[in-house]
Amino acid sequence: MARFKVLQPFEITAEMPVKMLVPGAIYLQDDEITVTLAEGAELLRLSPAGTFAALDGEGRSAEEWLARKAADHTIDVGGAVGGSGDLSGSKRGS
Repeated sequence: MARFKVLQPFEITAEMPVKMLVPGAIYLQDDEITVTLAEGAELLRLSPAGTFAALDGEGRSAEEWLARKAADHTIDVGGAVGGSGDLSGSKRGS
């Protein structure tokens, strides 16, 4: 079970794509909650950053999972993009 402290109020709305959580659930600031690891990961995924703080190892595991998942979807566009060759459309040697 994962434990979290609620740092700011949060509600699971009917529009949110939930698998484990129940729409209508309300988390009040300063409450401490205990959820399954899967529920904790879903809470973190749906909530704005800084809404929940992990209080134990399971909670930190959920935070780490979310961080890895976010990193997997990051595209690095740094570095040079270039090519060689004639892109002018003219034919050489004609």
